[in-house]
Amino acid sequence: MGESLNAMMEEVRKTVDETMMPVQRYIYFNLQRSFYECGLNCFNNKKASQNEVQSCLNKCQQPLQRAQMVVDNELNRFQERLERSFMVCRDKVESYDGTPADDQTKLKQMESCMELSLQEHVKVLPRLASNIQAQISENK
Repeated sequence: MGESLNAMMEEVRKTVDETMMPVQRYIYFNLQRSFYECGLNCFNNKKASQNEVQSCLNKCQQPLQRAQMVVDNELNRFQERLERSFMVCRDKVESYDGTPADDQTKLKQMESCMELSLQEHVKVLPRLASNIQAQISENK
């Protein structure tokens, strides 16, 4: 792959990180804080057994775990869609009916197709982050 495609992929990674920052901040500052507050409350019952405290802690951790699962699942699906689009690009180029001397042309077509795909995927990132945030909010 060419330098421009590598640069574009790095830009997509940065854009994903930036787009997901509000979601990650929500998880870290809201859900994780709630987890610690809930966990601290688990120890307020001095008559609770060790198993009861552990059960309470496990319950406190569930919203945080669910949120992280949502993020992981959605980002994995995004990655899978991107990989499938790259496969489509490869299939288009492989079906190109040219001579072996056209390898440079094929490479340029592949890069162009992949860059277009990356651009299209970047456009859906705000909606992806919004969808993740909505799922997390309803699963508290």
